[in-house]
Amino acid sequence: MPKLGGMECAQRLKALNPAIPLIISSGYSAQANEKLNGAIQAFVPKPYDPGKLARVVRMVLDTGSMETHLQPSEKHL
Repeated sequence: MPKLGGMECAQRLKALNPAIPLIISSGYSAQANEKLNGAIQAFVPKPYDPGKLARVVRMVLDTGSMETHLQPSEKHL
């Protein structure tokens, strides 16, 4: 992205909505998650095949939908 890097974009998205699920894809290591203090739901290293990306997206979406069905007291179990 010419004017905004991926890490800065992720930080801005989390600042706007901390609950937004983030999947990061990079040719660099998974240290991106450490820089965002665990705010990334998944990291997909490049190069990746479309099938793997689809599985990761499905996993993140399924996890999010499960969390929305839990009572607040159940989320910390």
